[in-house]
Amino acid sequence: MQSIILPVPQNEEERLKALLDYNILDTISEEEFDDLTLLASSICQVPIALISLIDKDRQWFKSKIGMTDAETSRDISFCQYTIMGDSIFEVQNALQDNRFKDNPFVTGQDQIRFYAGAPLIDPNGYAIGSLCVLDRVPRQLTKEQKKSLQTLSKQVINQLELRQKNIQLKKEISSLAKKALEDLSQELNSYKLALDQTSCVIITDEHGIIKFVNDTTCRVTKFSKDELIGQHNRILNSGYHQPEYFANMWQTIQNGSIWKGEIKNKAKDGSLFWADLTIVPIYDEQGKASKFLAIKSDITRQKQDEDQLKQYFDLSKDLLCIANTNGYFERLSPSFSEILGYSNEELMARPFYDFILAEDVLPTQKVISSLAAGHEVVNFETRFTCKNGGHKILSWNASPDKESGLLFATARDITEIKARAEENKRLSFVARATDNMVVITDKTERIQWVNEPFEKITGYTFEEALGKKPAELVQYGGTSPETKKNHPRSA
Repeated sequence: MQSIILPVPQNEEERLKALLDYNILDTISEEEFDDLTLLASSICQVPIALISLIDKDRQWFKSKIGMTDAETSRDISFCQYTIMGDSIFEVQNALQDNRFKDNPFVTGQDQIRFYAGAPLIDPNGYAIGSLCVLDRVPRQLTKEQKKSLQTLSKQVINQLELRQKNIQLKKEISSLAKKALEDLSQELNSYKLALDQTSCVIITDEHGIIKFVNDTTCRVTKFSKDELIGQHNRILNSGYHQPEYFANMWQTIQNGSIWKGEIKNKAKDGSLFWADLTIVPIYDEQGKASKFLAIKSDITRQKQDEDQLKQYFDLSKDLLCIANTNGYFERLSPSFSEILGYSNEELMARPFYDFILAEDVLPTQKVISSLAAGHEVVNFETRFTCKNGGHKILSWNASPDKESGLLFATARDITEIKARAEENKRLSFVARATDNMVVITDKTERIQWVNEPFEKITGYTFEEALGKKPAELVQYGGTSPETKKNHPRSA
């Protein structure tokens, strides 16, 4: 067996440090990551999807669909090749790739044949791992699937960044709560040391007048301290939220409870930014909430990435949906409305069984029960009624999320395919009963079927004629020069 030199990034030492800084290795399963893995599996229509982090001597799986191992040796991983670049690394058939044909994943019980991975690249440019999809049959991702996989890999990094910031924020809040019992000067010094580099810190009185801001607040809002202190906190109001939103916020904190949420603010120059906001009441000696500590983490980038993912879902021409096992759609791509004629609101307001032909309801219920039990479904066909009285035949691929109970599914409209196949079948029965040449083409004039007399007369077999135009194969003395020019006969 030929010796294979395993790839190692030139910045391996720095890359490993970047991975360890996330403090993610050997942690428990988390829904935020599992949802992305499940979505990757559903979009790429494969049984296996992993979030693989490449450690010094191993690859460890933060999330996995279709595989039970928690980690494997690095030297047999496909993902070690993915982190060598910044784009999709794809192996269409591992048996035909010298790097992998003797790999235990290929030759062992896993029988892996296909692999595609998008590198997980942190904000500093270090590839710490891969979001990858695998199959036991050779295949190739479409351009859209590759783009989706790359988008999801960015979401994995965003979740890692957000997780790291949340851990830091919890530590900072804990520190702030303890310091709140000390005098104001000591509190402010502690706030500055703990948060100035990572979060905006604003302290207001009970009327919302700003009493303190840290340097990060000034950097993010582009106001100076002098411009902020003494002003009402509405100076940062973007106008995005309804008055009821702020009324609920003030009612919560004035009752002495901590308020958490996301808020869209406006900087001095008019630019907008999103913040993850926590407001903690500070009590005076009489036990009254006389001041409020607001801690803001800038999540503008994360919101932009979330919007991009939402936009991909909403603008997709594919039939994408999220449903539950109780028989309701929870989210639909607009394509459903275009195909069935109902609005998405109408489709989500009633059980989806109401839109399925009566004869197909029971088989569909059995499939939903199978999904609820944790099984995946591939190429399940069911007929949906349209608002105009007709129906569409949809072919479904679906995967369940055991923790949330949600079903992630994609569908294809195969109504025309089924109708065309049936029509060709009927025509073929007629064509076989005649000695004349019979050719069936599609709407682009490409040959879909020929009868036996055509093969005998022209000398072309069905396989040779399939997909060609009749004029490319059959010409005679009276054929126009223009036709001969546009459709030269095969040699």
